[in-house]
Amino acid sequence: MINILCRNSNKILYLSYFQTFTNIWNEVKHRFLHRLPSTVYRLPSIIYRKKMPFKNFDDLPIQWADHEDIAMALYERFGDDFDESKIYRIRFTELLQWILDIPHFEGKREDSNEGHLEQIQAKWVYEWRANNK
Repeated sequence: MINILCRNSNKILYLSYFQTFTNIWNEVKHRFLHRLPSTVYRLPSIIYRKKMPFKNFDDLPIQWADHEDIAMALYERFGDDFDESKIYRIRFTELLQWILDIPHFEGKREDSNEGHLEQIQAKWVYEWRANNK
């Protein structure tokens, strides 16, 4: 017998050695994995994914703490129109509006602060440097 202990439910799953790996995986998935918070569970060569509220990784919601994602979106929008010196001279009111216009950005104007905007500017400069070597 194989004993599999699920920590969330403190239950032991008894399985015989004669069951195939697929049967064991399906049994574990059915009994326990739907209770865990993680979105991806991995076993050798098998990936089980829960349904996620987005269809593509490009559709992920962006928040204020996602400085790099915001900077990449701004670089994609403006390209080389802004070099390093121009990026640092952008007024925060303009930058704030550009960020709020990014598709899939779910942050609110009230949650922004100077620290977030400075970090976004710095990440935008790093993105510009990486693409203009």
